Amino acid sequence: MKKDRMTKEQFREMNLKAKLQWLLQYYGLTTLVVIIALLVIFNLVKTVLFPAPEPDGHMVLLTDEFVQENALAWQKELEQQTGKDILIEVFNVSDLYGQASFSAKMGVDQIDLVVVPENEKDMLLEAEAIEKATKLELTDLYMAVTTTAREGETLEAMIAYFEKTFDVTLER
Repeated sequence: MKKDRMTKEQFREMNLKAKLQWLLQYYGLTTLVVIIALLVIFNLVKTVLFPAPEPDGHMVLLTDEFVQENALAWQKELEQQTGKDILIEVFNVSDLYGQASFSAKMGVDQIDLVVVPENEKDMLLEAEAIEKATKLELTDLYMAVTTTAREGETLEAMIAYFEKTFDVTLER
């Protein structure tokens, strides 16, 4: 038996504070790794078993002309009008992270409406993510209904709201 190893008698003679310090010193790293692993597993199980609910309507803007505050105001007003859960997100077109995030959203999430600059509109048309796009007055932006949009009252309410907001008639 090694000299630096603690015996049962030595451990029993220690007060509670000394026992906790010894346990933390001796098993600290292992305990930390186990706690982190349990948190990751718990989060994974929670995400799989209880995913976040999908919004009833989802719009994504890729622009630097509007800010998140615009989107929040539109979102709140639309939710009050429709009584549905609406999500409106803004990504900065002049930021590579914003462009990458927009592309990821288009590939993964259920998107109903998009507002994009002309070059992105052309790419979305080529990828058949949209069929037609309407130019918004006084901007270099185009608005379109995606080919995967969920038809129904919520989409129609969103279209009517933004046609009024941007003073356009959306081509579909």
